[in-house]
Amino acid sequence: MVLYDFLIFILSLVILINGSDFFVEHSAKLARHIGVSEFVIGLTLVSIGTSLPELATSISASFSKESGLIIGNIVGSNIANIGLILAMGALLFVIKTKEKMFIKNSKFLVAITILFIILSIDGIISFIDASLFLIIFTFYLIHLFRAKEEQKEIHYEKLPKRELKKDLTKSILFILLGILGLYFGADLLIPSAINIAKFFKVPTEIIGVILIAVGTSLPELFVTITAARKNLEKILVGNIIGSNISNLLLIIGISGIINPIKISNLALLYLMPFMFVMTILFFIYIRKNWSARLMQGISLLALYLIFILVLFFIR
Repeated sequence: MVLYDFLIFILSLVILINGSDFFVEHSAKLARHIGVSEFVIGLTLVSIGTSLPELATSISASFSKESGLIIGNIVGSNIANIGLILAMGALLFVIKTKEKMFIKNSKFLVAITILFIILSIDGIISFIDASLFLIIFTFYLIHLFRAKEEQKEIHYEKLPKRELKKDLTKSILFILLGILGLYFGADLLIPSAINIAKFFKVPTEIIGVILIAVGTSLPELFVTITAARKNLEKILVGNIIGSNISNLLLIIGISGIINPIKISNLALLYLMPFMFVMTILFFIYIRKNWSARLMQGISLLALYLIFILVLFFIR
């Protein structure tokens, strides 16, 4: 039985890798075609696409009234996106974020992180809170596509107009295939990983929380590696910022409308403050243009490992 889970695990990784490859490459082509910068594509299309596993898990948990799973998934994913995914990207590849658009959108991420924590203090994300998140997310998307500085193509060679038109249908098809690959790849990987953990008698409570948070962040990991390898750093950073924004506004918003989300003391006193600290560090490193990216990457990764270790002791 465990051999079957290993095979599914490997297959899901292959699907994720190919899905992210299709998604990043053809999202960049689509960005060139419609005159939108890769950063905006990373913030919107790519980030929402890679957040599909979190969305599916959270919606399912909402119908089951499993608030702890929703908060653990979203807050854990946001921490993993910065402390694990982006940290690995910083250690492996050069990252430059000197443009104003990076700073402005990371400021927005900090702002909504604070708003999320404030609205959680009363112990619940209500229907009104969730509706507010979705309204903010809608206006944020509208602003993104209207903002002039984010519409500029920076450091990217444009293809001839005829070639772009010819590739449009192909690009859209591969983007859809990429989204499907990311979604089903993560969907297959999480249960197989949990079954493997059970076989080796690893505590299921801890493994469940960690694997769901990290497992649903795997699309971001593969998109980050693929984008960095293709020198599409705007998609790389935009994906992390956009995914964390989507997690807090879109996914919490939809989940909270289905059923109010209860906030535990563990989430309020440990998970959320840690997410805030990681988000602030992310913002600081963006402002510094990743001038010491190796040390910055190591610091984020070290903090993430501390987060996991403390979680083990708390449990």
